[in-house]
Amino acid sequence: MTETIGTLFQRCLDSQGESFREAETAILRLGLAALPFLRAQVQTNPDPVARQTAVVLFQQIAGSREIFRGALSYLDNAEARHAGSPQAGPRSDMIAATLRQRFGSRPAAYLALYLQKNPDWPEWKVASVTHYLSLVKAPRALPAVVRFTAQNTREHYAHLVKLAHASYSPEAIAKAQQDEQQFQSRSKSG
Repeated sequence: MTETIGTLFQRCLDSQGESFREAETAILRLGLAALPFLRAQVQTNPDPVARQTAVVLFQQIAGSREIFRGALSYLDNAEARHAGSPQAGPRSDMIAATLRQRFGSRPAAYLALYLQKNPDWPEWKVASVTHYLSLVKAPRALPAVVRFTAQNTREHYAHLVKLAHASYSPEAIAKAQQDEQQFQSRSKSG
């Protein structure tokens, strides 16, 4: 049975890790036919992360997929590039700087979404993305950063959360947190 775009999109929102990536890939395979639905989600969905997800999917279909995938590939391959190094793991500051140099801020919302959707990422990868986000200061990444912050109360992530928030104005963070709280309140009451 073929899933509808609505079902696939809901699966994107509800899942993490490999399940999220499978739903994302299925939507991307729909190509231009998915754009009207995604545009409507950007305009009407009450969930700020759902809107960000729709924007990221829309941008990939509209031509940014290679840039987004290039940034994720660079991040994914960092561990292999540092395999022979005497360091314990890849240096997040160097990875973040290279991501910014190679890709600018274009994949920021995409990488923030992947940060939020991949809770099993190793700390160096989380640190690399949060550091990158602090360098590029992209407001469109903030909804997923706020959700990531709310979902990850692990103490060793506290400094990464501070780093991710440091690049945004207190007003922008407060607005994003308010949007998230309003959405969560509506979700619980509805």
